[in-house]
Amino acid sequence: MVANYNYRLAWEMFSEFDKQLDQGKNFISKVLNSCHTESITTPDNKEAEHTQDEILIRLVLSLLLSWDEPLHHVVTELQGIKDASPDLLSKAAEIEEKTKVLLEGAEQIQKKIHPEDQEKETSYPVWSEISLTAGDEDVHQTAFYKMFHCLHRDAIKIDIYL
Repeated sequence: MVANYNYRLAWEMFSEFDKQLDQGKNFISKVLNSCHTESITTPDNKEAEHTQDEILIRLVLSLLLSWDEPLHHVVTELQGIKDASPDLLSKAAEIEEKTKVLLEGAEQIQKKIHPEDQEKETSYPVWSEISLTAGDEDVHQTAFYKMFHCLHRDAIKIDIYL
């Protein structure tokens, strides 16, 4: 339920940002296949149905861990933008909080599935985007658009896998 709620919040946040700022700038063409989690090989919906639970939970952990720093950064940056919608900031903060809840739950599931792997680190891609703090407004807006697009894309996967 939390994963589905996060997915819906991510969609609302992406849609709101898109309505407010895209205005014909065609951001989507700039962000396709450019998510920081792109390196995580994930099954599509049909493939996920036939994928072992152990593999899906590892993918969920990897996706959740890869969003820890970016979500914190998004919330921090939105707090500093005077024209940022309070609703957008609220949704971002809630997604950050719910992602931590999901991570704790996924870690508990992992411990039950593989108690022997408790010391094993989960690998995940590290976010290295600096353009959220860019002075150029177009670069700044594209970075947020990309972030919200990727968050929505990964939130869908997490929801489906769980």
